[in-house]
Amino acid sequence: LLYIGCDFYNLNKDGDRNKEVFINSMTGMALNPPKVLVDPIWQNSELNDYGFYSEWKQIIVKKMSFVGGARVDFINSKIDKPSSQFVDEYGNLKSKSDLTYNLTASIKYQLNNNTSLQLAAGRGTRSPNLTERYINHLNIGQDQYEYFGNPHLKPEVNNQMDFTLTKKFGDINVHANVFYSYLKNYISAAEDTTLPRLFMPSMMPKYTKRFLNIEKASQAGFEIGLVGNIFSFIMLSV
Repeated sequence: LLYIGCDFYNLNKDGDRNKEVFINSMTGMALNPPKVLVDPIWQNSELNDYGFYSEWKQIIVKKMSFVGGARVDFINSKIDKPSSQFVDEYGNLKSKSDLTYNLTASIKYQLNNNTSLQLAAGRGTRSPNLTERYINHLNIGQDQYEYFGNPHLKPEVNNQMDFTLTKKFGDINVHANVFYSYLKNYISAAEDTTLPRLFMPSMMPKYTKRFLNIEKASQAGFEIGLVGNIFSFIMLSV
């Protein structure tokens, strides 16, 4: 079987943070009338992704099958209303384009009617999302830091290998998996002492976290899962 397809994804975000300041948090002085501040958070940012993909399934012998796949994405991102903070940090921003590709291959061997083994390897690429590219001094929930986007981020690349054992017990499927993953340009965020926080600057932490690429990283682990029907109307997934 050969599958061929294409898809398109568009995301646009815009919005400001409007603040009325009644008391100067650093001096305690009351402001009358209150000071009104407007912070552009999303800066009218946009991301477009044009994807093309295919998958090939082939039975090699009676108990062995092969699956291979490939995907190419053309990604374009831009901001139409850059904030003064972004202009100060990155200058006159233009739209950014990325070309990414993904490859996968797996071989599955059916030991018997209830047990199978699978070895899979692949290269997966994740382009930075709008938050990682363009967020402007916003606390996005992971911690107490404000976060600042980086429009120059490179796509994150994951090279991974998996080995999976699947066994069926009646209506219950149990699987165990071990994996190793080697990543390049891993996207993370770190405190930047050149970038003071913008909202309530007298509060801690004093600085903002900026998104960045980590050149190399690795992950390894395992997982065990169970899926099946307990009754005709109840499914269990663990």
